[in-house]
Amino acid sequence: MTGLETNHIPYLSPFQEGEGNYENSHNSSLWDKWVVIFGVMPSLIILTYLCFHLDQHTRVDFTPYQRLLTESVILLDYVDKILLPTPYKLNIFNDGFPIYKDLFASIVTIKAVSMWLALITLAFIFRKKAPFFAFAIFWFLSGHLLESSIFGLELYFEHRNYLPGLGIIIGIVGTVVELGNKAQGYPQKLQKVVNYGGISLISAMSLVYVMVYGAEVASWKNPGALAISAITERPNSMRAHQETASFFANLGQFESSAKILNKIEERWPSTGVYAQYLMLKCFDGNTTIPKDSELLKRFKQGVFDRGTLTGMTDVYTQKKQGNCQYLSWEKYLEYTEALFNNSAFGSQKDDFLILQAYSYTALKQPEKAAITLDRIPNQDADTDYLLYKVQFFAIAKNTEKSLATIAFIKFRFGSSIKYQLTSKKIVDSMEEMLKLHQLKQHSN
Repeated sequence: MTGLETNHIPYLSPFQEGEGNYENSHNSSLWDKWVVIFGVMPSLIILTYLCFHLDQHTRVDFTPYQRLLTESVILLDYVDKILLPTPYKLNIFNDGFPIYKDLFASIVTIKAVSMWLALITLAFIFRKKAPFFAFAIFWFLSGHLLESSIFGLELYFEHRNYLPGLGIIIGIVGTVVELGNKAQGYPQKLQKVVNYGGISLISAMSLVYVMVYGAEVASWKNPGALAISAITERPNSMRAHQETASFFANLGQFESSAKILNKIEERWPSTGVYAQYLMLKCFDGNTTIPKDSELLKRFKQGVFDRGTLTGMTDVYTQKKQGNCQYLSWEKYLEYTEALFNNSAFGSQKDDFLILQAYSYTALKQPEKAAITLDRIPNQDADTDYLLYKVQFFAIAKNTEKSLATIAFIKFRFGSSIKYQLTSKKIVDSMEEMLKLHQLKQHSN
């Protein structure tokens, strides 16, 4: 017997009988209070709120009930990726995941819902006898509680699984350690089987993780490999097709890129690939894309596409660098105006006006740039947008309007903590520079 045995290590013994017994009545009482205060009460408050605001979290493409059914399947998929990762399973494009609309319409939903109900029940029942198992289940589900419930967020994103997945890894390692502790009282042969089995499991998992994730990192670093894996491993993902179209465009194969974009519109007619079409138009006037009138109509009436703003910003950058000879500034402004008037992009109206202001500045029309930003009244704008106003009015040599905008910013946001922490120094610096400039103007 040596002093390094597991049962002599203090931080590994709280769950064993003796001085640190997990089932000690004092510890159990503290645990129950912790669960009630930080678990049950917040859950009841959130549940009560949701009962009165359910309509806010309903999306057109599926109901909250259908979302819960689908998320139960997605969570099992997340667990599968944690326990048995393979290069095929790991992919950043998961928007093609099927939506399950009825519990009994598929054996997949029945299995997923039954599995989670069983795991939650077992974790609660054995929370004292198998605490690491209970921890893994409750940590994982708590980590996915927000986006995997009824809130109208994206259904599937692998990066959401990083922190919840850590709970499962801790649960596995902790359970192995616990089994090793309990094996101290077993016959020596059985004790060796348990210990070597646990070490082998952890070693095998570590080796698989290093190999699989190393291969994925290498693949994701290479744009070509990423595009190929995207479209072959996720054939039902629209974003995978968009990524592949971008890859061909970056290679200068504009016609190949256009063909993929056209296929996207045939297969997913309710979505838009507006900015990618414009990018192709930048570099090749002969590429087979929709005519200007048809494309403009899509910009005015099309559904929201999260990549549109980024794409329009990229097009602006290319034009500013002189690399977009087949698309005039006037046409670019027309397209941004169409997006500004498209109600589906209501949350990005200010961004499109900022792009217009930059475009007018590139055309050496600073007055138009400043007036463009004035289309959103000060009372409807946030601090960042108002700071853009200050800058563009200063460029237009309208110092009085810039200072008036600064005064409004201070009046409206000056007392907020966010303003004090993030914007106050910037605003004060701008005001000092503008007043100094104004003083020089008056002295001249």
